[in-house]
Amino acid sequence: IVDRNRLQISGSTEDVMHHDDLAARFSAFGWHTVSVDGHDYDALAAAFEEAQNTKGQPTVLIANTIKGYGSKIMENKAGWHHHLPDQEEYEQIVADFAARKENALHE
Repeated sequence: IVDRNRLQISGSTEDVMHHDDLAARFSAFGWHTVSVDGHDYDALAAAFEEAQNTKGQPTVLIANTIKGYGSKIMENKAGWHHHLPDQEEYEQIVADFAARKENALHE
């Protein structure tokens, strides 16, 4: 599994060290590739099943994710690679996750 969140400690991977098409790169080496929304449990389960059913070659799952997913103060912010939340940030993060969970329960 490759976590493709497009961030590194010093910023966007596209600005700092551009990554080409990872699926094409793995495919060139004979890998079966599956790109998937890394936040979608059903999509991940289907990707794992596809990997299990693929015979004769290795499989790589490219999990397209958002760093800090679920908290508006952390999402897509490279600084959270090395930042520890203060009390106020911690409380906001917990509230964001609780709201996200509540919304998911009512979908």
